[in-house]
Amino acid sequence: KYGSDSFESLLQKQVFAVSIPPLASGGTIEVVVPGMDAFCITGGVPLKGTVELSGAKNAASKFMIASLLTEEPVVIKNVPRQHETGLARELVTTIGAEAEWSDAHTLRLKTRTITSTSVRNLSRKNRLSILALAPLLHRAGEAFVPLVGGDRIGPRPVDFHTEALSQMGATINATPEGYHAEVKGRLKGALIQLPYPSVGATETAILAGVLAEGRTVIRNSSGEPEVRGLVMMLQKMGAIIQMHSGRSIDIVGVEKLHGCTVTTMPDRIEAASYACMALGTHGEIFVKGAQHEQLITFLNTVRKIGGDYEVQDDGIVFRASNGFRGIELETDVHPGFMTDWQQPFVVLLTQAKGMSVVHETVYEERFGYRPLCMLLM
Repeated sequence: KYGSDSFESLLQKQVFAVSIPPLASGGTIEVVVPGMDAFCITGGVPLKGTVELSGAKNAASKFMIASLLTEEPVVIKNVPRQHETGLARELVTTIGAEAEWSDAHTLRLKTRTITSTSVRNLSRKNRLSILALAPLLHRAGEAFVPLVGGDRIGPRPVDFHTEALSQMGATINATPEGYHAEVKGRLKGALIQLPYPSVGATETAILAGVLAEGRTVIRNSSGEPEVRGLVMMLQKMGAIIQMHSGRSIDIVGVEKLHGCTVTTMPDRIEAASYACMALGTHGEIFVKGAQHEQLITFLNTVRKIGGDYEVQDDGIVFRASNGFRGIELETDVHPGFMTDWQQPFVVLLTQAKGMSVVHETVYEERFGYRPLCMLLM
C-alpha cells in the first residue's frame, strides 16, 4: 500500500515515487514513474544481504491462460504482481474469468462461461494474447486475438502457433488487425514438428492437445522449466502428457479438465540478476528460493569466469572472488545459457580481465542495451 492506493493501482496511474532500502550498506534506490520507469542508483559499495525470489512471471502468466480450459476454480500461488501477470489477468477476465486475490500473491480464477471470444482491446500490449487461441477454440469454437506485441528484442513471429493449430483442424485467417480462428467440433490430435524449439509455440500445441480428440505428438519442443511447470499443472487438471527425451512431448486428449491448485516456481531470471549484482559489486547475496536444478548452466558459467557460489537447502549464496576472467559465451534454448541471463551477465563481464565474446542466438536485438553500457565506460 502507498497511502490509500494499492501498488497495482499506482502502476495504472503511472505516477509515484518511492525510496526503498538498498541491498548494500549505503545509498538508496529511488524509483520514479511519471509515465516512464526511472531508476536513480547510488553505487560504489558491495551489495550484501538476503533477497527472496518472486514467482516466475513466465510461468504464472501461462498458468492463468491455462485456467481458461476448465469451468472449475483454479488457484495459483506465488504470483508476482508485475506488468506481465497484470496483462495476463486482464486477458483472462476479458474472456470471462472471475479473478480474485486471496492474499498478496494468491490468485483464484474461475471461468464458468466464455463471455467474449475476442481480446481486441489488448492489441499490441503483449505477446501472451496468441496463447488464448487454443483455450478459446476448445471452449467456444472461435477466437480473435490482436497482432502480437512484447519486448523490443527482435521479431516474435506467430506462424509456428498458427500452423500447429491449423494442423489440428482449426481455420486461421490473418488480418491487418490480428488472427481469427475457428474450428468445427473438437480439435484433432496431430504430429506437430516445430522448426525451432519455441517456448510459446510449444505451449500453444500443449494447450491445444490436452482437450483435442486423439493423440498429439510435439517434436523439437521446448524443454524450459516453465514449460515443464505448465505440463505439471495440466496433469493436476486431468491431462495426460508425457515428456520424452529428445525434445518430444506426447499428449492423449481428454474430454474435460478440472480445477487445481498450483504454486509458481521461483524466477530463475531474477535469480541470475541478483547473482550478477553480487559478483559485479564484489559483494555477497543469499538468493533465497533459487533452485539448483534450474541454474546448472548459469552456475557453471559463474565458475568459469572465477566467481563463487554455495548451494544451500533453501537457496544459493553468490560471492565474488579475487577477480574475473573473460570467456566465450553463447546463448541457447534450455538447457543452454538462457537468453534472458545474457544482459546482466554481459555487464558482469565488463569487470573481467581479458576479452569476452558473447554470441546471442535466440533474439537478434538482445544487445539493444549496448549503447547504455558504453556510456558508463
